[in-house]
Amino acid sequence: MAKKIAIIPYETRQGETRVAVTPQSAVSLMALGFDVYLETDAGKQAGFNDTAYRDKNIKILPHDSRLYERADLILQVKRPVDYKEQFILEQLHKNACIIGFLDPFLPDSQHIHLYKKQSLTTFALEKIPKKPETELLNPLSAMSHITGKAVVNDYSQAHRLLGQKVLILGAGSLGQAAALAARKQGAIVTIAGKSSKSKEVAQSIGCNHLQLPGSSIKEQQDTLDHHLTQVTTDYSLIIGAAHSRSTAAPILLRTDTLLQLTKLTIIYDLVATSGGNIEGVQIDATVQVGNIKIHHVSGWPKRFPQQSTEAYAGAITNFLQNLFTKTCPITDITKSCLASCLTHHGRQIALTDGELLSDELEILLKWPADLK
Repeated sequence: MAKKIAIIPYETRQGETRVAVTPQSAVSLMALGFDVYLETDAGKQAGFNDTAYRDKNIKILPHDSRLYERADLILQVKRPVDYKEQFILEQLHKNACIIGFLDPFLPDSQHIHLYKKQSLTTFALEKIPKKPETELLNPLSAMSHITGKAVVNDYSQAHRLLGQKVLILGAGSLGQAAALAARKQGAIVTIAGKSSKSKEVAQSIGCNHLQLPGSSIKEQQDTLDHHLTQVTTDYSLIIGAAHSRSTAAPILLRTDTLLQLTKLTIIYDLVATSGGNIEGVQIDATVQVGNIKIHHVSGWPKRFPQQSTEAYAGAITNFLQNLFTKTCPITDITKSCLASCLTHHGRQIALTDGELLSDELEILLKWPADLK
């Protein structure tokens, strides 16, 4: 039986330094029954040259190869630039599969229509639920760990953290990573969260906890206003990391609250591209509000291309093993994970979680049956 073909394209988005597969993770992909092809120099910026892939029996393709016509699986980090995306999508055969960060919340974008027109199967990894059970399958969680640590290290290059107070907004993987990094450098960390588990999370990593009411954003803003202006004003560092992957990030700190603070405080808003936790934050800019400096820098993981690539490749390998192997049974959790990030299957569009019926998911999971 002929093997299926997997292609890893050269990432063309501006500033993108990662690649979807390392030489070692490509070996795992071959073990699933794929012939693996890599576009030339796809791993170069991440520290993996073509020779490293050839040594693992990965075949190297020229850019814009016509082999995409035979590809069964495309593994990518980000969507390609427009001309290359159209070149690839128009070549792919019916039921070919694309896995990566696919911008699923842009339903009117041209790429969404091409997915449907070509009857492709697409998994948008942004939509994997944030659950402990899916942590190892989730590249966004892996990127969060890198980002949280990187931001704290960036701050500590110019400021001493030992004994300083740090406030983290959000108790998810991004907030936890930042909190752990700050604690490691001797900071006194408080995590503000609204979920019932946020206190447990904070205590488990040695942090204080500020419970935010879950009933409304206004009440959360008022709670933080009271905490910052009446209880304490001595935070040296505040990190905004509260967000949901399906909705805009909530504005938790208002400008009028920031203007009341007397201590020179540095703020990093890590979710500005999703709306931001800090009122007035600007993408890729530093904004001064009274004594407060609000920073946003996009693409923290890209600054650590090899580490980020290894983390992404590890998560996507776990994802594929759950999809393709008998040794990873399709549990209810796995079904939920796959259904959540499946955006297209043939000409069907499944843009909302749970929209795909269970029997249709079962049909999808038979797609790689000859590899099991």
